[in-house]
Amino acid sequence: MFPFITRDEKKDGYRKTSFFWRLFRYESDPKKGTSLDLFFIPLLRP
Repeated sequence: MFPFITRDEKKDGYRKTSFFWRLFRYESDPKKGTSLDLFFIPLLRP
């Protein structure tokens, strides 16, 4: 079974949500900033 949808959260404020690896990926890290990928294309990088 492939992990199509994942959601990770940590107590320090780190959050990551992804669908089908990087078809859609949103990552919010208080230390590094926000990252967004859509259709495997990096749209937003710190």
